[in-house]
Amino acid sequence: MTTNPNPATPSDSAPPDSAPHALPFGLNQWIADNAASFQPPVSNKVVWKDSDQIFMIIRGPNARSDFHIDPYDEIFMQLKGAIRVDLMVDGERQEHWIDEGQVMLVPANVPHSPLRPADTWGLVIERPRGADEFDSLVWYCDVCGEEVSRVTFHLRNIETELAAAMHDYNQDESLRTCPNGHRNPVPKTFTGRLPDSIGDLE
Repeated sequence: MTTNPNPATPSDSAPPDSAPHALPFGLNQWIADNAASFQPPVSNKVVWKDSDQIFMIIRGPNARSDFHIDPYDEIFMQLKGAIRVDLMVDGERQEHWIDEGQVMLVPANVPHSPLRPADTWGLVIERPRGADEFDSLVWYCDVCGEEVSRVTFHLRNIETELAAAMHDYNQDESLRTCPNGHRNPVPKTFTGRLPDSIGDLE
């Protein structure tokens, strides 16, 4: 077995916002080096941009009210702090807390809304989309639960395109008005906290 006596590090093998291939590296240092890149409303950054997996770090807080529909499964893992992931299942909203060190698989095509408090860090693993595969963002009315707005698109850049769709929704009151005339507010920064009763889950 051959061992490289001078293994590459993120600082000397790749640009600051990238990670090396076929070498171990310090994820915490990569996060620190790229801290300024985690910007709301999603605050996500992909670690390997040319991989056949989407492996991204996401920082809280976020400010979103949409439900994402992904044609593939998504895997959530919390590195620091707890987040809430809401699912829309058969027209009913389900709330699930993911504590630090826990993981959760969200099945393909299940609408989900990750809500991240401040000072939380998470890992999400997804798959790149094929040319004939599409994502959607869906918003539901806070008052009556009716679908308010939906945008469907071919996702090419997960760092920018989700945020752009959220921005368009936030800026257009007509998009935030449900069929029953209820005007939904621009989402605020999520400030929820893990309930004490489930804080000891393992």
